[in-house]
Amino acid sequence: MGMNAKYSFIPALALRLGGVLGLVLLPASCGDDATTPPAVGSTNTTNQSPASKATTPSSPPSQASASGSEDMLVPGGYLKISPSLLDFGAVGPGTVHPTTFRISNIGTQDVVVESVTPSCVCTTLTDLNGVTIPAGATIEMAASLDAPRQPGEKEAKVFLRIVGVEGVAMVKIKGMVTLPIQPTPTYADALKGVTGGVIDLSSQDGRPFSVVASNGSPPVFEGFDPATDQPRNSYRVKWSIAGLAGPSIPRWWIFTTDRDDCPLVPCRLRNENTGARRDMERMTRHWIIDEDFLDLGSVQIGQPIDLTCVIKHYNPRGGGAVEQSNWWQVLGVGSASTESLRAEFKGVVRLSDEEAEVRIQMTPTGPPSDLMVGYIGIRTSTGNGLLEVAAKVVR
Repeated sequence: MGMNAKYSFIPALALRLGGVLGLVLLPASCGDDATTPPAVGSTNTTNQSPASKATTPSSPPSQASASGSEDMLVPGGYLKISPSLLDFGAVGPGTVHPTTFRISNIGTQDVVVESVTPSCVCTTLTDLNGVTIPAGATIEMAASLDAPRQPGEKEAKVFLRIVGVEGVAMVKIKGMVTLPIQPTPTYADALKGVTGGVIDLSSQDGRPFSVVASNGSPPVFEGFDPATDQPRNSYRVKWSIAGLAGPSIPRWWIFTTDRDDCPLVPCRLRNENTGARRDMERMTRHWIIDEDFLDLGSVQIGQPIDLTCVIKHYNPRGGGAVEQSNWWQVLGVGSASTESLRAEFKGVVRLSDEEAEVRIQMTPTGPPSDLMVGYIGIRTSTGNGLLEVAAKVVR
């Protein structure tokens, strides 16, 4: 895969399609109001791109499994947060699932929320700092699970601190992102010298399907011969990174199928070379891409696709302080894979002090392939970053 000289930095793999786990807490507004977004250009109507941020809940909150409660000692009594765990079970990729936690002050004194914080940068919270919970009162904490496009369990923790109390209350929200063709396990474990393994692929509706490619190459099966056997509803497919090292090791192992509703099955490849070290520039540019991998499904050569990508302020060495106020000012985007795609900058929208949404129009240029993996470079006033995209390319 060729790299445009303008974006010749090592790929930092993996775009925001709704966030990994987005939590919105009430009462408060969800960040600053965004300005009217600029025109994004023509929309891909032939293939509905999963890059669209408009999603609907796959199930009402009542279908989630709620269990337990979290009690926290406070002056005059205790807080009861219920549930302590909200499990949505199987959720569709890219779906949004709202829910509500209840915080009850079982005591004789008012208490003040010091902070509500997420367990990871992929979780979005509004500011409850300074909110008073009167004695005997109950407030609601609204949350939503924004499922990513990639399969696997997603979990977030929310930590609640009260002024004058040393302890911390914690609640969890989680779900299992399930594709029409689900991999088991949902990742390829290539840690500590492991160079290969097997992943099971099974259709959730029981319909037979075919595995067309394994990371762009002919698949290698266990217990199945595509030359003589009929298509099945499940397969055992081998993966291997033997002979690969360093940056050449892919961050995702992607299976291609003949199912229109699930052309790609991406599995995270866990290896010492596929983690944070792939994007060390994040430390100096002070931003990261909220989700820097996008499964586009099936795309057509020459058909433009509108993408949105959220970049987030990132400065762990400075304790999160904003030391470069222009971190979010996007100067342009460009293809870092000029042989397979074009990319145009369509605008940036400031969502809050910590987030900005980048609008991109991408056009696949071919050739047709069972798997295209490409990179889009994003350039801001403080540095460069890469967005990885994957697709099955058809004419």
